[in-house]
Order: sequence, then structure tokens, then C-alpha cells
Amino acid sequence: QDPSEAGLDALAEVVDMERYLSYWATEVLVGHWDGYAGNRNNYWFYREPDGKFVFIPWGVDDTFPLREDPNVFDHVAKPPPSVLALTAIPNRLYNNADWQARYVAELKRLLDTAWDEDELLSMVDAMAAIVEAHALPEARSTAAIDAERVRQFIKNRRAAILDDLSPTPPEWPDAPPEPDPGDLGTGRLEVEFETTWGSNRSANQLAEGKVISMEFDGAPLPVEDLAVVAGHASEDDKRILPGVDDLVSVVIFGIEPDGSIEGMTIVLPRSALVDGGGYTIGEDVIGGVAWSIPAGEDLSFSPFVEGRLELEEASDEDGARIAGTFYGVFGVDDGDDGDTASPVGLVINEVDSKGDPLDWFELYNASDSHLALANFTFADDLNNPAKRTPFPADLALAPGEYLQVELDGDGWPGFALGGDEELGIWTADGVLVASVDWDDGEAGEGVSFARIPDVTGEFQTVSSPTPGEANRNES
Repeated sequence: QDPSEAGLDALAEVVDMERYLSYWATEVLVGHWDGYAGNRNNYWFYREPDGKFVFIPWGVDDTFPLREDPNVFDHVAKPPPSVLALTAIPNRLYNNADWQARYVAELKRLLDTAWDEDELLSMVDAMAAIVEAHALPEARSTAAIDAERVRQFIKNRRAAILDDLSPTPPEWPDAPPEPDPGDLGTGRLEVEFETTWGSNRSANQLAEGKVISMEFDGAPLPVEDLAVVAGHASEDDKRILPGVDDLVSVVIFGIEPDGSIEGMTIVLPRSALVDGGGYTIGEDVIGGVAWSIPAGEDLSFSPFVEGRLELEEASDEDGARIAGTFYGVFGVDDGDDGDTASPVGLVINEVDSKGDPLDWFELYNASDSHLALANFTFADDLNNPAKRTPFPADLALAPGEYLQVELDGDGWPGFALGGDEELGIWTADGVLVASVDWDDGEAGEGVSFARIPDVTGEFQTVSSPTPGEANRNES
């Protein structure tokens, strides 16, 4: 996500870029449209011990396609022959002039060294003969037609790629932003469950764990077909508590007859997985979401804005029993316009965009509970999710407490306040809970932009900033 050269340098520290170029160019050369570069699908990556990540091909049944084939490339509107760059890494590289040139050079190198049409066609003929000898009679005609499809692809591929690269490589658009998930709405869930540690690695997760009872808004739900799995949090689950290390998750879900999937996910640090553990959302480092994936549609979810997990029994030893209860209220409004307290009690109370020596903003906890800031992210842009930064895991606000957050550009990469700026705070799941924006002069040098009256009032420019304490009315 870092658009600077430093971002590419950082990427090269964790990914073997030379091997990735070969992998990427080979995917394109054989037309692997359903792989990593073309469809965010069918690939593995592996980090060698003390080394970097490398990519491993997978699911290469959709290769050597003719562009006339139905349903091929529909998701990217029939891309040019010489490039696939739908996914984050190839898109980032292809839209950088130096890396695009290196990719093109690698593609041409493979054409010169690995793309031997005579050898490839000979292999096709040998395999087609085996298929012809052993296929059912009614399938032989189709098999012969498909073998000819592969031959035509091999014969035409070199010219198609070189023509596409001349006189210059084709353009590929920047990666579109990830779509915002839909809002699941609001509700209250109560559930009693049990499962075992590591069950989220099961080949048949639907057979794992059980829900003993569940209520939604006070009404009991059927639980016979619900599953419960627990283990190390997935990358998607980790987004619920960004910036917190070594997370575990408990996921309760079921599949409806129409193929839709509904569930809930609870995430907490691995160290909290102990017998008798009890954790409250907003006070402790714990988070969760209720979610739904209707058949043929995109994910919708809403975060739990309050709730408590009680663990009767818990351990991170393989096969250990994990049992407990959870109640939670999910869903909040989309936040406010900067003039009222947030639904979870977190208030942006004052902003100094020309602070001396550092820019800062002040938070206030208007709730009656401790607020763990690890449950929130913040950004100087209300519309770009990529800029959201997690608070440090050790920050918390007691009820009625003020906190001045100073912004050192070196310590908060990508974050800086300006004269005409905006500031937002979100739950870790992306729900806006507090925001403010100001124009040039409203938060300039020597003044701040503060709520008057303190905590509950509208923002206005004040000549006497009060970081870490109540804002004062000016007469």
C-alpha cells in the first residue's frame, strides 16, 4: 500500500522478487488466468527458513486458453496477451516503470529460453495420443478438439505477446480499491459453545464443535447445524484487532440450504486463552464481528460494539477443549459529523494541526468503561481505508480521561495533519465512530480546534490549546 519507493524496498525484504518475476511471467506465458496475477486464486506462497516468500503454482487446469473461449477473462474484460496484473503485487510492479521493464525483460527471456514450440507440440501430441487411447468413445471427439486448442495456443503465443509489447507494453489500470463490505445491521447475540483447539484446521469444519444454545434479540435459534472452530486467527480475522500480535479466533457458523453462510467471529490474544478467562469488548483487548455471506453475494458484517466472553475452559494445546459463553451487541450507526460523542463513547475533543513541536489531537472517554485503543484505527483521510493506522496495543482510556496523541511523522508513517484536513477514528472492522474536519485557519499555528463546551460542544477555534485537559470557554 505504500506508494513510495520505500514500499517496494520493504516488499523486496520479504518476497524473493527475482523469483516472483519468473513466476509472474510464466503465469502470463501459459495463460494461467485463474492464478494469482489474473484472479487472486490458485496459488500458494511459502517462506523458506531464514529466507523470503516464494510463490508456488497451483490449480493450473485453466491454462493455454484461446481468447475466444467462453467465460475466460470475463472478470478482467479480456486483458492484453502480455500481462496479467489484477492482484496487489503484480499491479504495484507493473505500474512502476522500472519494474515493468524488468517484467517485460523476463517475459522475453522465457520466450527465448523456455518456450520451445517444437518440444511443446511434441508433448501435446504424446499426451493427446494417451487420452485418445483411453477416453470413452463419446469423449474422444471433445478431447481431440481440446488438444487442438492447446496446439493453437502454443503456435500463436510468441507472436501474440511480442505484437502486444510493440511498440510499448500495454497499460494496466491501477488496482481498484477493495469493496466496502455491506453493513449487517444491528442485533444482540447470546451463545454457549464448545470446541477444540486447532479445529479450524479440520478438513471438515462443519463437523467441529457444537453450539449448546443461541439467542438472537432474545429469541432462541436452532443450533443443530452450527459448527464452532478455534485456533490461530486467519489473516482476515486479524483485521478485527490490527496491531495486536499472536491472535486466536473462535468462529461459530452455519450453512443455509440456499448456500448462504452466516456466523460470528471472536478474536483475542493467545495469552488470554486460559481457564476462567473473562473479557469485555471496549475494556479488554478483544473484538468480534457478526457476518453473513448470502449465496452469490458479497460479505456483510457488523462489529460487536459491546459484549463479554466468559471462558469456562480454554487452552492452546492441540485438541484441548475450549468452552464458554459470549453475549454481544453488534452494529452501530456510521458515526457522527464531528459534533456529538461517538456511539462507543470515544470523543475527538481537540485538534492542533500546527503543534509545537508535534501535531496532536486529544481524545476523551465519555463512556463508563475503559476503552482499549487497540480496538480502533485512525487516519487523516475519511475516504481511504489504506491510510488507517492502528493505535499502539498498550494505549487505553479510563472513563472520564483525556489523552493527547502526538503525531511524529517518523513514528506514525503516512500520517500528518494539515491546515485543511480531516481526522477519523474507526473500529478495527471499519465502522466510523468519531470524525472532525477543519478548514485553513481553523487549526493554525498557535491555536487549536476544540469542542466548546468541553466534550459535548461544537468545534471552534480557540487561542489557548489545552492538551490533555478540559477545553476552556473563551470570553
